Amino acid sequence: MPKKRSFAFRSFRTQRVAFFLFLVLIGFQIYLENTVPEEAIDILVFDAALQEQIDSAKLQKQQPRIFPFNPNYISLSKGYQLGLSLEEIERLHRYRDTGKFINSVTAFEQITQVTPSWLKQYSPYFKFPDWVTAEVEKRKKPKNR
Repeated sequence: MPKKRSFAFRSFRTQRVAFFLFLVLIGFQIYLENTVPEEAIDILVFDAALQEQIDSAKLQKQQPRIFPFNPNYISLSKGYQLGLSLEEIERLHRYRDTGKFINSVTAFEQITQVTPSWLKQYSPYFKFPDWVTAEVEKRKKPKNR
């Protein structure tokens, strides 16, 4: 009686060659993943000075740059970015709906009722029209007679 062969041994020659090549490729991949070149070890050394530069760059990137702006035209999104509460923005918009403009930092503070710390931080960025600033400068100068 002839011996029965399993399916693996009865396969065609091309199938056996393909299976053998597949095993060789798997073995080669495992070998490549487990070997680490010496250059990669040098890269992994911790450099404190470089890490400090990276951290400072990340902090600068996170802090948005503030450009001078006219406080009369603060939108909801701009107010949110500046840290104003919704009530403060609403007070400003109600005042502007009457057709009036804010022409000084003190007027802005009175109308919106912002905190002094907020005002101290953002008032240097307030940019009023030139005719308003010129008028304020005239008032400050004493009149010569």
